[in-house]
Amino acid sequence: MSQLLQLLAAANQEAETGQDMSVASAGGGKLYPAGWALCRLVEYVELGLQPQSHNGVAKAPAREAQIGFAVWGQGITNEDGTPAIIRPYSFNLSNSDMSKAFKLFKKLNWKGTAKRFSQLLGEVYMVNIVHTTPTKAGQAIKSVLDLASFTLAVDPMTKVHYNVPEVSDATYKLFLWDAPQVPMWQSLYQEGQFGDGASKNKMQNACLSALDFEGSALHNMLAA
Repeated sequence: MSQLLQLLAAANQEAETGQDMSVASAGGGKLYPAGWALCRLVEYVELGLQPQSHNGVAKAPAREAQIGFAVWGQGITNEDGTPAIIRPYSFNLSNSDMSKAFKLFKKLNWKGTAKRFSQLLGEVYMVNIVHTTPTKAGQAIKSVLDLASFTLAVDPMTKVHYNVPEVSDATYKLFLWDAPQVPMWQSLYQEGQFGDGASKNKMQNACLSALDFEGSALHNMLAA
């Protein structure tokens, strides 16, 4: 069984008891060219309970997740043919029908067969890359994924599906907060530091600093 199939099996098992995102309730880095690109969902990492705020005002903490896409396109694909990995900002896992997470899930779950983001690993899409507009002097322009633009990887004229490349097993990352596994945890580790001295190991650090880390399944697994 391939790594992807093993991860999807774990995702499907956890989805039976976890939050159902199909049902509504009452970054920095390299500047990529703007325009449409092909992508494949390759990362879904749950970060536990994280602080929330809006316009500087603290809100109730909420479970968060980080997703990542392998992206191909002119000026995006690496010289060796491998895709760029682009991660939108982590988001609150609310399934309110007005939340960003729920709207994004509906876009990605076009088949209507998934209950969780984790079950969409390996799915392919087209997405529009846009450039941000600086609001302050000296603020850098960033290339970000337009999360409202995800659509089928289909030629709009011929209706033929684009050939989106496969990725290596090592590219996939899955971490389930309530059902962690040691290989899942180890796959998140990133060695090194950024130019400003900040650790590149962002996802593991976010999990370890989660407000509900103490006594969590991850805490118990690491303690064992």
